[in-house]
Amino acid sequence: CSKLRQWPTALELCELVRKAGCEPGVLPCTGIVSACGRESCWLHALDAFARIARWLPSAPELAAVSAAVSACERSIRWEAALALQDFAGAAGLRMDIIAHNAVTSACARASQWTHACDLLSAIARHGPKPDVVTFGVALDSLAESRRWHHAFHLLHGLP
Repeated sequence: CSKLRQWPTALELCELVRKAGCEPGVLPCTGIVSACGRESCWLHALDAFARIARWLPSAPELAAVSAAVSACERSIRWEAALALQDFAGAAGLRMDIIAHNAVTSACARASQWTHACDLLSAIARHGPKPDVVTFGVALDSLAESRRWHHAFHLLHGLP
């Protein structure tokens, strides 16, 4: 359903499965969140993610968090992306660098360069290891905000 842009139907099917007393699988639910994100329906992606978290409280899937973060990044919803990152940490999920980069990108695209740089610093201290995308997003954010001094210091501190 998610590839055919039928995510509303897929979400309804998951709801029916749940109401029938069965547990909808994590994979189809994550696919729904991803499909919403691909269509830039960030609010629907967050709604689907919230439903999944209620349906499967014992297994908040990192893939679902990452899919919701990506939906927020595509729609430049930096505050929601940060909230999802906080949720993942509170749930004991360790986000990979791709998800962290999506959060950083959401901040950068919204001209929130301080948040983007703070995220880069946190990633550098606590992991996962930043990659070229991580630094590129932070540098782009600084360049867009004309923070040349900060960009120079970031470049100077690269390994």
